[in-house]
Amino acid sequence: MIPPRPNVGKDTAVSYEIRPSGSLEVVATATFAMGANGTVHPDTSARGCDPFPAPVQVADVEEAWARKVTDIFMFAVLGGQRIPIPD
Repeated sequence: MIPPRPNVGKDTAVSYEIRPSGSLEVVATATFAMGANGTVHPDTSARGCDPFPAPVQVADVEEAWARKVTDIFMFAVLGGQRIPIPD
């Protein structure tokens, strides 16, 4: 489960805590940080992640890029299992 509201840091970063549904245990975090040159860099504490797509300018962040990033870290969190998530 990814909470609907991120933890916004003062370092121009947004972090999401990834928890199993109904649990308080944080299994990983996902972070989007903005670099000094205005690029958005994804990062995660999830182990075994595939490489993320290249950072993009903040003005060029699109849903497809963000979905690709989240798919990568969720796949790592789920241990390589493709579990359908209900709409």
